[in-house]
Amino acid sequence: IIDGEVSRLFEKDKYGFILGNNKDEYYFNSTHLHCCNFENLKVGDHVKFIEVVAQEGLQANRVSINKHD
Repeated sequence: IIDGEVSRLFEKDKYGFILGNNKDEYYFNSTHLHCCNFENLKVGDHVKFIEVVAQEGLQANRVSINKHD
């Protein structure tokens, strides 16, 4: 499990990117969320997720809000 911060959101298309605490950037979309509705996310939210190495690049799966902040 990796901790990170939502760095960019594309609300119309329901996808975004998370900057991991390892400095890698991860793609995610609304189907990757485990915590909440996409509409409730904001840039700067602290999240945790499972890293997936896909053919297209790094992805964040089972994204949830990090409640320990």
